[in-house]
Amino acid sequence: MMDRNARPILELAPTQWARFVLRMSPAAGSIDEKEALRLASLALHAGRTASIKIPFGATPYDFADDLGILIFFNQDLRPEIRFAECHTLRGKTTITVFEENLHRIQHAITEAASLGVEIDLDPLELILWHELFHGMEHKSLYTDLLTARAELCRLGPFTRTCRLRSLSEIGAMAFACSACNWNFNPLILNYWLLASYDKQEAERFAHALLSNHGHVQLSK
Repeated sequence: MMDRNARPILELAPTQWARFVLRMSPAAGSIDEKEALRLASLALHAGRTASIKIPFGATPYDFADDLGILIFFNQDLRPEIRFAECHTLRGKTTITVFEENLHRIQHAITEAASLGVEIDLDPLELILWHELFHGMEHKSLYTDLLTARAELCRLGPFTRTCRLRSLSEIGAMAFACSACNWNFNPLILNYWLLASYDKQEAERFAHALLSNHGHVQLSK
């Protein structure tokens, strides 16, 4: 599973993957490079700043308890191709972790270590912190990136703007990386997860990511 594209993705600069994730939204296609970089920097900074709210020494489970968020492990052997989701139903916010996909990532990390790439990371910890950022958004404890607007175009005195959900994803990645002291590009986990299901799809993902072009739907 550790092929020629894994190492470049692992080492991708945060500003580069942030700009790429920004393009998850079709509306972002008309955003120029300067605006994309501003928004990416805003989201990265917001996520890192939000991590200051984590009490010293707290685990994701401690933080979830403090926020009143439930963590549930889905043991379906044919889950969606993503790590987890955060949702709110009847006022109760829950993080659902797809356990089968967690096992796939743990296997990929073990395989990478056998090939000389040390990944000192519990993927579950990174995934939970990522979803806890969304949990704060669900509870309206943190909504900065949900309300941020991107400028699409100007026509005289009029400016067309839109909200981009992908800003929240960038913020959540930065939040999780800060909480875990994770220095690598977190999208390596997406790549490995895709590869465990479809290697060709993973190669397309890697090509789009490394060339910084095109639209790719990322799992969380």
